[in-house]
Amino acid sequence: ITLNPYWNIPPSIAQNEELPNLQKDPNYLEKQHVRLFAGWSADAREIDSKYVDWKNMSPAGMDQFKLRQDPGAWNALGQIKFDFPNQYDIYLHDTAAQNLFSRTQRDFSHGCIRVSDPIKLAAFVLSSQAGGWTPEKIMNSIKENKNTPIRLSQPMPIYITYQTAWVDKNGMICFKDDIYGMDKELLKALYNE
Repeated sequence: ITLNPYWNIPPSIAQNEELPNLQKDPNYLEKQHVRLFAGWSADAREIDSKYVDWKNMSPAGMDQFKLRQDPGAWNALGQIKFDFPNQYDIYLHDTAAQNLFSRTQRDFSHGCIRVSDPIKLAAFVLSSQAGGWTPEKIMNSIKENKNTPIRLSQPMPIYITYQTAWVDKNGMICFKDDIYGMDKELLKALYNE
């Protein structure tokens, strides 16, 4: 778990979303609390984004940079990030855009999973860990606005499911569109097709 995480913007997002914004406004990164680095190595030097020729930058040219959003209320990952090993580089995270949870269809993410009550989840995960992480301690640490990684002393299994049909708490059967096209694979597995 990381309190007040940095967001290292993936190269595909830098190329397809950040570059067009920079071409319109060279101050865009500064307004978004994003710092620019000359590469992905730990010792990469920071660059002032106002001195880069964004107008003539190609999407492929963005690969030479790392864009990192600083911790804070503006951070796309919100104030808590839940890392877990997986081949897809997906993680759970808070969000600065809490209003997105009120939408019926919420497939606007880049693949990671937003958590609606990250403090409660963090308190649950950390309750069996050393350090006495109560919801109050978590909130106080977040208020310090300091990047705080917390390594779990006891691993916790995570199971992620994708469901297009389920029964809600009132016993109603609910159906949603199969936006990821996974139901065909499930049917093949169920019926050995």
